[in-house]
Amino acid sequence: MAEMLNKTFSQGVAELEKLNYSIALNHFNKYILYYKENYLAYFFRGYALLSTLTIRKDRGEKLTYTDFRPAIEDLSNAIDLNPVFADGYYYRGLALYMVSDDNDFSASRKSLEKAYELGHNDAKYHLDLLDAVERELMVDNFVNNLFKSQRASTFKF
Repeated sequence: MAEMLNKTFSQGVAELEKLNYSIALNHFNKYILYYKENYLAYFFRGYALLSTLTIRKDRGEKLTYTDFRPAIEDLSNAIDLNPVFADGYYYRGLALYMVSDDNDFSASRKSLEKAYELGHNDAKYHLDLLDAVERELMVDNFVNNLFKSQRASTFKF
């Protein structure tokens, strides 16, 4: 059984490297069915799910948190099994960013900050982008509120 599981895991990794996400998912699903303690299996499955969703989103599909939940859960499982796994925090942060509602990026920021703290250098880049997005949203909100208040005061009777 152990040999079969190792082979299934290795095949999943090989398919992931070839960007065959659906085939990789099948291998990791089989592996996790029998062995739930390998943080890398959850990470790779979460990564494959996230990659598939990113492709769909890039094609213009409207995706919601429900679509991303399995990827976020797998990445969270990887972190639970290995709390110092920077890649898990990094990719979970990216997934959380993609589903942030009402311009609240706090969950994404928290995960990316932890990834950076653990040494994931790409996380700093995404934290800087997040800062820029939040600044732009603040300016947009300020301008919108300014125009609303001017219109309201202009049309008072």
